[in-house]
Amino acid sequence: MLQNIRSEREGLWGLHLSSVSAMVPFIFVTNRVNYSRWLPVYIQDMFNLPPDVLPAFESGDFSIQQKPSAFNGIWSDMATEKTVIKDSKRCGGIVNITRQKPALIRWSLTRHILADFSSEMRKRSGFTAVADQLSHEEAKPTSMRKDDDHLKLLVDYMQQRMTDPFDVSLHPKPLINISTGMHAPRDIESLLINAVQDGAKMAKSFIEGALADDQHGNFYGTITRSKLKTFEDLTKKTKLTCRSGEIIEGHINPELVFRRALVLANSRDDVTVEKVLSFPIGPIPTSLFHDDGTMRKTCKADLGHQLEALVSSVKSLEHSDKFSTVFIRDGMA
Repeated sequence: MLQNIRSEREGLWGLHLSSVSAMVPFIFVTNRVNYSRWLPVYIQDMFNLPPDVLPAFESGDFSIQQKPSAFNGIWSDMATEKTVIKDSKRCGGIVNITRQKPALIRWSLTRHILADFSSEMRKRSGFTAVADQLSHEEAKPTSMRKDDDHLKLLVDYMQQRMTDPFDVSLHPKPLINISTGMHAPRDIESLLINAVQDGAKMAKSFIEGALADDQHGNFYGTITRSKLKTFEDLTKKTKLTCRSGEIIEGHINPELVFRRALVLANSRDDVTVEKVLSFPIGPIPTSLFHDDGTMRKTCKADLGHQLEALVSSVKSLEHSDKFSTVFIRDGMA
């Protein structure tokens, strides 16, 4: 991922192709169907560019730079969002102005010319500063100090609240989640360790069957889903009803809730362990509901016997203030 970002920022065509190709196994093993189907096609097309296009891409023209600076190239879809789409929705755009097709076509065909005039006028009036071609906005002292502070906070949090990923000697033999400390079972551990190899096999099978010259498969056919399981599959999904009435499914792990509650008790002075443990940590209160969500049914006679054990019978009622005393007679008792 970092290599792909660098290739776009610096306009490195070779690194772009290699990083995108390295993503293919991950795309297949995580069951991203549309990307799995079309990403190999994109890579194949990029390796067979026309002779007049390839030199331009190799020189970095596949990445778009809005300012003459270093390490600031962006993807074409992001550039479209920040230019054409942004201009169409801002003051002077086409939103809430007209829906007539000729006007929309005229605006689309002339907008880039108007943008050039606007840019030059801003430069001449001094509203736009001339950027340093060897620097970057994130390389300024203020931004670098802010990044250093964020990095220190991240490292401190990981070392204090999580299993330290930088100290291999502290890692147990089983595969664990460094955030929750949960150990993966052997089947999930094996699937995660071999995920890249399994994704590569799936990609090879699809490419040889649907994209090869002697293809014997259907390009638009069903792509076999992988059997990958992650730490998320260790907990069952629970249906929750929101106040709006919408029903959502989520993983509620009592152990994870318990761990987070202990962290909260250790990090806040107004929360104690005794207070945390006084609340149920399950998705539902077990005193009222079963584990499957059905309500518990009780016997009135059992409740009556429990109340009788707490009181003693008297022959006559003691004198009391009639304005602050209430007598209840149950004729069915």
